Amino acid sequence: MTLAELQTLDPRLVTLAAVGLLALIALLVWRSAARATRPLADTLMRLDAAVTRLDQGQNQLAGGLRLVSDTQVTAQARTQETMERRLEEVQRGMADTLHGTATRTARTLGELQERLLSIDRAQSNIEKLSGDVLGLQDILSNKQARGAFGEIQLEA
Repeated sequence: MTLAELQTLDPRLVTLAAVGLLALIALLVWRSAARATRPLADTLMRLDAAVTRLDQGQNQLAGGLRLVSDTQVTAQARTQETMERRLEEVQRGMADTLHGTATRTARTLGELQERLLSIDRAQSNIEKLSGDVLGLQDILSNKQARGAFGEIQLEA
């Protein structure tokens, strides 16, 4: 068709043809875009599913970590209680042992002091007896004193 023939056509018909042509072009563009966006939509859906799985995994991991943490805290508290109880038992045992040792040491020192007092009295007696023996020896070494002692003994 030539330009002159087109000018003779009804303008409404030309407008209708132009609108139809535009609609056809829009339909082709839309189909082409739909085909191009379908893989993109599929990819987005797969990514969404992967993100959902990652979120679930993260929540499970957080729950697991919370459980492990709680278990560790409980185990540590039990271990600390056990250690404190054993420490108290050891301290009590050591205190009893030290008390017993101190009592035996005090008793032994008391007995030793009594023996030393007994030895001191015996030594005093020995010194006194030694002095008496020396006095008797002095008397017996002198002939006159020995004679006088003998006479006194005979009179008694």
